[in-house]
Parts: sequence; structure tokens; C-alpha cells
Amino acid sequence: MRLTLALSVLFLACLAEAQTGSKPTTADDSDLKSTEQQWVDAYYRGDGKTLSRIEADDFTVIANGQKPQTKAPQIAEVEGRGPVGVPAPNVEEEIRHYGDVAVIVGLSGSSSVRFTAVWVKLSGQWKVVHLHYSQGD
Repeated sequence: MRLTLALSVLFLACLAEAQTGSKPTTADDSDLKSTEQQWVDAYYRGDGKTLSRIEADDFTVIANGQKPQTKAPQIAEVEGRGPVGVPAPNVEEEIRHYGDVAVIVGLSGSSSVRFTAVWVKLSGQWKVVHLHYSQGD
């Protein structure tokens, strides 16, 4: 249950469009941002099928220094709990590109959760490979 709450807060942080204090999303980022939004929406809807499509097979998430969770258990947990809450916009978000890799770092608007999400473009599609977040001060 604690992990579900933590994941909810993280996805809340990852999902919405960036607001004040962040770099504007460029046209080059529109495909990535669209995929990120689909991923976050799927998380809140409890939609494991969409999560499975967007998350890489070796996807991992680390929440607040806990043991990493892999794709299958994470999706099973999301499907088991069903729909939850509504995502809120971030107060900070920055996207950095390294070829076919993008790193999104930010701060949730609804809590003091800092996050980093690593995305890779595989066969022309963005896939999230890693999510790491922690509660701030």
C-alpha cells in the first residue's frame, strides 16, 4: 500500500505539462511528452495494457530508496488497485536529450517529490526504461 501511494505521487509528478520554473517543451519533445502523458494517464486509470506497451521490458522503478521494482510486479500492482486520483502539473520539469535517450527531471506540483525518468527511442517509439523518485524536504 505504501508503495502504491509512493508510485501515485511519482506518476503525479511525471505526468502533467511543466509549469513555471521549467524549460518550455520544444516541438522536438512533443512525441516524448505525448508518450509520457499516455504513460501517466494509464497509471492513473490502472491500465496495465498501455503501461506494458510504453514501459521497456527491463523497466525498473526505485521509490524513496526502496528495492527496485520491475515491470511485471509494478503492472500487476497497478491493475490490482484499479483507477486512482487525478494527476497534477509539475512545478519543474526539464528534458535533456542524448541521442535516442532522453532524461526527464522534475519536481511534482502537488508534493515535494523529485523524479528522474529515463526514456529510450526504440524502433521509432519512446519507451520508459527507468523511473527514480524520492520525497524531498
